[in-house]
Amino acid sequence: MIKECCEEKWDNLPQNARVSSIAIVDPATKKSWIIDATPDFALQLTAIDNQLNGIFLTHAHIGHYTGLIHLGREVMGGKEVPVYAMPRMKQFLETKGPWNQLVNLGNISIQEINDNGECN
Repeated sequence: MIKECCEEKWDNLPQNARVSSIAIVDPATKKSWIIDATPDFALQLTAIDNQLNGIFLTHAHIGHYTGLIHLGREVMGGKEVPVYAMPRMKQFLETKGPWNQLVNLGNISIQEINDNGECN
């Protein structure tokens, strides 16, 4: 069931509608990071010319991490893609399927981050 406030949008979806996302691109080093792996992860990745140095997960709403599934062996077969996550999200990904399969098979490598901490 679609909420009343969303009915008009669902009835008139633009052909190229995508889930909102953002990337950080350092033009000097050519490094890129995606903020949240949305269901449109494949499109996010092509928008940064497939130059992915990591993914930062902001929080555990389902639309912010479901794109990780694209890194599994059935799709892209990622190799130790750094995924930066807070402690509870890290634990969730390591212990709950299907996400823990990405960890166990080495598709992703979870890097724990902390509030007010620095990332390398």
